[in-house]
Amino acid sequence: MFKKLNKMKIGARLKKSFRQIILIFGILSALVVVIMLYTINNYGTILDNYAYPQGDIAMAMNESAEVRAASRGIVGYDSDSLIESMKEQHEQAVKSFEEYLEKIRPTMITKEGTACMDAIDKAWAEYKEVDAKVIEVGATTDTAKSLQAQQMMTDEAAPKYQALNDALQKLMALNISLGNAERAQLRTIMIAALTIIIIVIAVSTIYSNSLSVAISKSIEKPLNELKDRFITFAEGDIDSPLPTVESEDEIKELVSGVSAMSDRIRVIIKDSGRMLNEMSDGNFAIDTECEEVYTGAFTGLLTGIRKMNEEIDTTVRGVDDASGQVLTGSTNLAEAAQSLAEGATDQAASVEEMQATINELTSGIKTTAEELGTAYDEAYKYAEIAEGSRGDMEVLVQAMSRINETSEKIGAIITQIEDIASQTNLLSLNA
Repeated sequence: MFKKLNKMKIGARLKKSFRQIILIFGILSALVVVIMLYTINNYGTILDNYAYPQGDIAMAMNESAEVRAASRGIVGYDSDSLIESMKEQHEQAVKSFEEYLEKIRPTMITKEGTACMDAIDKAWAEYKEVDAKVIEVGATTDTAKSLQAQQMMTDEAAPKYQALNDALQKLMALNISLGNAERAQLRTIMIAALTIIIIVIAVSTIYSNSLSVAISKSIEKPLNELKDRFITFAEGDIDSPLPTVESEDEIKELVSGVSAMSDRIRVIIKDSGRMLNEMSDGNFAIDTECEEVYTGAFTGLLTGIRKMNEEIDTTVRGVDDASGQVLTGSTNLAEAAQSLAEGATDQAASVEEMQATINELTSGIKTTAEELGTAYDEAYKYAEIAEGSRGDMEVLVQAMSRINETSEKIGAIITQIEDIASQTNLLSLNA
């Protein structure tokens, strides 16, 4: 049964389980009601057929005694008024006795009860016949007839009354016996019914508990397994299989959906990883092999990979072009460096020649300085002499002007030499 329940949806499974439990307890309740009705009915039967008739039988026995007592009064009294009074009591007692018999008769539903009633009717008819004779003889103030009637009561009426009383006692005993038997049977039935109810309650409880445990396990176990799998899934484990669900319910549909999602993610990760690895190896002429799985939010992933591929490809192409340009520039630079080195060698030779020239100029300048010193001494001498001769002074001034011009030319030459030396040093550093 539990396997059949596992093939149902959770809602249908719970509804069917609840219906079964409700049905079980409905049957149990109906059984209790039936037992209660049966018990009530049988108790009513016991009361109607055994308990109440026992009271009626006792009253009938009492009325039969009243009939006999009234008959004795009729026979024994010697007053006409008392005799008439006892006759009335006698008639009333007879009437009451017969009414009780008719009241008892319908309750005698057993064969034994019917036989007892027949015996009572027979004994009553015989006693009533003898009793009528006794009253007929003894209802007088005549002492002799009274004595005769009393003798008849002793000899004839007494045995008949005893037979009637014995029949009534037998009916009473039978009624008590049948009532006790019915009560014992009812008690047995009640015990059996209570036992059945207890067993049904126990079985229902066990079944309900087993059903609830089975349903809870069929829901709780796969959910716990799925929860644990979701934890590993969140940690990056997308290759482990999902838990197996035997039930055909929403949980299995959930597992199927998650499995499909896991398969799709696995394919997407594998495909995107392949494209990224190809790009890392320098192959940018790639594209997805399963574009149909990139749906929904995964469309952005595929678009991003493609855009990154284009941008990296463009960047790499730019780097290749720049590398070519750098290579060309490096070649040109190497050639320029070679030319510069050769020029530096030539320049070094020129510098050496210039250095020699400078040395010569320096020697010349030194000689000129010495000559200037000598000229100065002579000029000083001439100055002393010039005090006496203005004409000589003018000659001296002209000589000093020429010396000054010569000094300026020498300074210009030195400046040019310094510029050439600076340029030469700069070329050497660049080389």
